[in-house]
Amino acid sequence: MVKLVERVRVKDALGIARMDGLYDETLTEMIEQASEEAETYCRRKFTYAARVEYHTSYEQGPSDPDPQYIWLDGPVDQGQPISIVWAPYQNHDDVGLTLSPPQDYRLDAEKSLIVVGNSRGVLIGVTLAPYIYPYLTYSQTGFKVTYTGGYQVNPAPIPNPNPDPTDDYNVVAVPMGLKSVLVKKIAADFTTMKMLCPWSPEELVSLKPYAKKNLI
Repeated sequence: MVKLVERVRVKDALGIARMDGLYDETLTEMIEQASEEAETYCRRKFTYAARVEYHTSYEQGPSDPDPQYIWLDGPVDQGQPISIVWAPYQNHDDVGLTLSPPQDYRLDAEKSLIVVGNSRGVLIGVTLAPYIYPYLTYSQTGFKVTYTGGYQVNPAPIPNPNPDPTDDYNVVAVPMGLKSVLVKKIAADFTTMKMLCPWSPEELVSLKPYAKKNLI
C-alpha cells in the first residue's frame, strides 16, 4: 500500500523514541490507511509512474476565447515524453490529432494542469485546420494523455536488511505540507483511540490544497 509520510515523523510528533518499536506495526497501518484515504479524497495518484489517462473534451472552435482545462492525476515529469492526442471517439491511434506546445496547449507540471487553447482567441483551430476536424467536439474520452508523473519513492535496499525502527522505505516524496497534514491526523487519532478515525470536515479542508481541482 502507498505511504505518504515516514513513520519517524509520526513518532516525533507523539514523543515516541525512534528506536522504540512497540507501536511500529500500528503506526504503519495507520499511515497506510490515512495515505490511501488522502489519495481518494484528493482524487490523485501521488506515486511516480507512467500513466495513460482519458479526459473529456468540449466544443471548441477556432474563434472560441475560452480554453479547456485537463487536470491530470499526478504532477508531470517534464524530463519524460508527454503526448496529448484528441479524437472524437476512442480511436486515438487511428484518427487522433496530436496537440503540440505552445500553440495547442500549455502545461503546469506541478499543478498537473494542461490548458488547451488560450484566452486570446488564438486557438488550436489554426493548427488543426488541415485535418478533417477543424475544431474540437464533445467527447467523454476526447483527450488521451500519456505521461510520466507523480513523486519519487524511496525504495527499500535489496536485499532488505532486518527492520530498523528508524528507517522508513517505500514512502512517496509528496510535499512537506501534505506530510504535515497526515502526521497531525495520525498523531491525534493515535493519542485518543489508537486507530484512525473518519476525517472531520476541518481535516478534509487541510487536504484541499493537494486535491485535484475541477475549475480554475
